[in-house]
Amino acid sequence: MFSTPAGTSFIDLGELEQLTGEPVRSEYRLPGTGKSTPAADAVLACPLTFNSLNKFAHGHADNFAVGLLCEMAGYGVPVVVVPHCKPQLASHPAFAASLETLSGMGIGVLFDSDAPYERRLPHWSEVIAALPTGVRTR
Repeated sequence: MFSTPAGTSFIDLGELEQLTGEPVRSEYRLPGTGKSTPAADAVLACPLTFNSLNKFAHGHADNFAVGLLCEMAGYGVPVVVVPHCKPQLASHPAFAASLETLSGMGIGVLFDSDAPYERRLPHWSEVIAALPTGVRTR
């Protein structure tokens, strides 16, 4: 489980750690300290902000979460992103270009620009269905 530093304000770190058995990471660790993240069968970035989506698409790995997305894509680990932002941001040309860039990289993108803002985040069943089959059955 990972988050951007700003994202930690919106989640219950203790509850997520209890559910996953792993700490929520939001910062890079110093070489030789702590333990590496567990090997990933797939990565789900949900919800992914306008800022983080654009950073990921353009390789701006200025925080641990976006850096990890970039790295996992480089390793060929299946990545699915579920962007969520205000319609005003979603209409920005950089957003559409980033969606196209990520799709071209083989990243799964779940975003319906025609859906009303209140329903832009897909139902969890759709998110889970977007993950590779072996990951969904665990």
